[in-house]
Amino acid sequence: MDDTIYSYKKSYEQKKEKNPDIIYPQSEEKYFLNLPLKKDAKETITYLANQEIFEIFFLSAPSLKNPHCFTEKFLAIQRDFWDKLAQNLCIYSDKSAFNPLDFSDPKNPKKFDKLYLVDDYNEGKGQEFFRGEVLHFGEGNTYPDRKTIKRYFDDTYLKNNK
Repeated sequence: MDDTIYSYKKSYEQKKEKNPDIIYPQSEEKYFLNLPLKKDAKETITYLANQEIFEIFFLSAPSLKNPHCFTEKFLAIQRDFWDKLAQNLCIYSDKSAFNPLDFSDPKNPKKFDKLYLVDDYNEGKGQEFFRGEVLHFGEGNTYPDRKTIKRYFDDTYLKNNK
């Protein structure tokens, strides 16, 4: 979520520049709530969420320096997208532990053919052990922007399921 949808690093650097004595800018209350959306994030998430074959989850590592981390991220998603997506916010220190079936109705379980993790890191928080495909996102990575993410799903998944 941080630096895939919201501008975490840029905000972090601006806060450090403004107040060099602050050790953990992300520890400030409302830090996550006030992160700006990255370019094309809303358009891409909305496009993918509107495809019946996808279930969107926001998988994010916790900020151990900010006890408001989950609430602020939830409120940001709710504000910038909609309630259903906010309900799909999952905070995991180890992203490989994520299992979407944990969030499925046991009386009407969903089937997940394939899992994708769009992340700005491909290791360090369990990404290297994620049980699906990791799409390494960000400048200089395999998927440098949201347009390449959208194109990936259009080309490799959506075209085959129409």
